[in-house]
Amino acid sequence: MKFLRKSHLKVGFWAIAALFGLLVVSTAWRNFGQKTRARSRLRVAYNIHQALTHYGSTHEGLLPPAGEWSNDVFRELFRTGIMDGEGLFFVKGSPWCEGELPENPGSEASGYAEAVSAGENHWACLTGVNLSAPEMQNLPLLMDAYTAEFALGNESRRNEWFGKHGRYDVVITVKGAGRAYELTDKDLKAVFAPMVDLFPSGLKLLLPQPPKGGLLPVGDWIEAVGY
Repeated sequence: MKFLRKSHLKVGFWAIAALFGLLVVSTAWRNFGQKTRARSRLRVAYNIHQALTHYGSTHEGLLPPAGEWSNDVFRELFRTGIMDGEGLFFVKGSPWCEGELPENPGSEASGYAEAVSAGENHWACLTGVNLSAPEMQNLPLLMDAYTAEFALGNESRRNEWFGKHGRYDVVITVKGAGRAYELTDKDLKAVFAPMVDLFPSGLKLLLPQPPKGGLLPVGDWIEAVGY
């Protein structure tokens, strides 16, 4: 009987150890996947930043004229021939992106009216920036939409995103410094502090235009598909 009790104890111990090991591996794999997807968004954001910088180099350091949404800024990149595909702006699973990867930016004859339309863009951007101004080089220029919402005082969607996909904020500054940040709320506020200080000078943080039916829930799988 003692032998049986010892055997049962050993079996129980190894079963618990195996379950704990699986939990550790599962958590590590989930964290790795979250970080990998955040880095994918970062690569996409770098490409958009490069396009904005190219626009600024031919417009005295200025970005496209600001409309109501960041989509309006990005649409000018099509009208000036800098971009011809919408995939970089679309993040599958984002509340701002509906359906599948868009493939119809329109044409020069139509003024690219269909480019980066409602529900086709995940990215927020800062307007009123002079890309050549030294005092603006550390400003956050391009970022995840929920990060911009946080900067504007709405934390709910960022918290929902983090609950499913980890605490990563993709932010790229005017000078091109970018990271998939894993930041506390306090740290992120520090990132945006220079921007807040300069808001009276005409800076404006623009969110993406939501789908026509309104913002969607945060998807179970977030994927940047346009790079």
